[in-house]
Amino acid sequence: MTVPDVIVVGSGPSGVNAAAKCAQRGKSVLVLDVGYDDERSRQVIPAGDFLTVRRSDPEQSRYFVGEHASADDLAGVRVGAQLTPPRQFITRNALELAPIQSTSFAAMQSLALGGLGAGWGAGTYSYNDVELEEVGLPILDMARSYDEVAADIGIAGPEDDDTSVELSRFRPLLPPHEPDTNAGAAFASYQRSRERVRSMGLSVGRAPSAVLSRRLERDGMVREANPYEDMDFYSDASRSVYRPRYTLESLLREPNVAYRRNAFVSSFRSTGEGVEVHFKDLESGAEATLAGRRLILAAGAIGTTRIALRSLGMLDRPVPVLSNAYTYLPCLNVAMLGRPAENRRHSLAQLCGVFSDPSRPTDKIVLSFFSYRSLLMYKLVKEMPLPPNLGLLTARLLLSSLTIVGIHHPDRRTDQKTMRLREDGAGGSIDIVYKRERTERAWIDGTLRSIRRALRAMGCVPLSAISPETGASIHYAGAFGITSDRGDVLGTAASGQLHAAPAVYIGDSGNWRSLPAKGLTMTLMANARRVAAAVCDSL
Repeated sequence: MTVPDVIVVGSGPSGVNAAAKCAQRGKSVLVLDVGYDDERSRQVIPAGDFLTVRRSDPEQSRYFVGEHASADDLAGVRVGAQLTPPRQFITRNALELAPIQSTSFAAMQSLALGGLGAGWGAGTYSYNDVELEEVGLPILDMARSYDEVAADIGIAGPEDDDTSVELSRFRPLLPPHEPDTNAGAAFASYQRSRERVRSMGLSVGRAPSAVLSRRLERDGMVREANPYEDMDFYSDASRSVYRPRYTLESLLREPNVAYRRNAFVSSFRSTGEGVEVHFKDLESGAEATLAGRRLILAAGAIGTTRIALRSLGMLDRPVPVLSNAYTYLPCLNVAMLGRPAENRRHSLAQLCGVFSDPSRPTDKIVLSFFSYRSLLMYKLVKEMPLPPNLGLLTARLLLSSLTIVGIHHPDRRTDQKTMRLREDGAGGSIDIVYKRERTERAWIDGTLRSIRRALRAMGCVPLSAISPETGASIHYAGAFGITSDRGDVLGTAASGQLHAAPAVYIGDSGNWRSLPAKGLTMTLMANARRVAAAVCDSL
């Protein structure tokens, strides 16, 4: 490939979708990526459902527990603790190559093939008009992009549940998944007490997700319907859960798309003809430079910030950082007490919820309901306010009725939520200071109390409330901002174009002005395609 029309940094959800749009428009595309992967783990996991594998494979500890598991894995609620051994390549060398210093914020970064999308929970939620406007994204363009992504990756979900209008503003949708025994009982309880629960501010529905409910053939690739084997945290054998690498694999069949691995991008330099991208080849250790006509930064909000600030010479300047507050509630589903749970299930979110606080009606709070499996029981036992042995016995007795409800709150910029780049090596260290104001903490605590009451009304009794480290939501945004003020060096146009470097575009959440509570990956993918279309129009 000669000088490519577009260089894309990163192979995560934003990067591959930006590349796909550019390739579709006939532009030559080069994707630069570190691209860590773990093909070996995928090969050693046998076919079969969770219980069959547990009962039959003598080598199961390699992928269920991990070959290098230690007592440290049992300590605290760490960011990334949900990554199973086959997913741990996602964070490989991230802090070594892209260091973060903070005592108040625990961020997860990825240099993997597929980025954080290699292990995302596949929840696909759309922002409403109010949220899009506050973030800075154009409503009509995003509506078209949402539909485009949904048709391409395959999304299963309901069209008429109580949460559909708020969370699933895209078409087409595949048929919703069958709920597992636990979720089915919880949803039935909600429907019986629906009017009361809704009057308390909570609506519940079946979760829309990028998990196929029927076979999908596209671009020479076959992805099967989810087999309900409950191996989704370990195996991608059916390819039913969308991973960004599937898009990249399809793109690499095209003559106008190239992929360069082991490329750790550090900076860019604007030129008269476009842009030069500087990176380190991690295989050879050599520094290298490549030229392109346009550059799309899609390295994740923190990674994109690191590259852009270093390129613009903006060291030690505080810029905004955003992250959804995250709490999870282990709950007892009363309708399942004494009932066995069927083995047929998928592992991802079964139900979702939207909570509205009358004092702030436009700030939607989002809930995800997960059923619980015994193999991960120690993660729950260590958080119970009981001695370990008693906690283990209690968890075993209540296993079939355990439901984990994850809760995300929206986030906005303040002067107490900042990150800055400090020059201390090839990539520089990002320092993060993150503190919520007293009024924000009080609002979060108050809504959690209201949500707990609503859950009890639908038969899900919270046993405790667990708040992981700040940053553990793994939802990040900030730094730059979408603004029409072209003199703002920290600003971008609505198209993602950096005011300070017109050949460079931000294709992820690095320029979002706020962060709604809804999982952001669907919006990341739709926005990346929208930005890529603007890039193509500029060529």
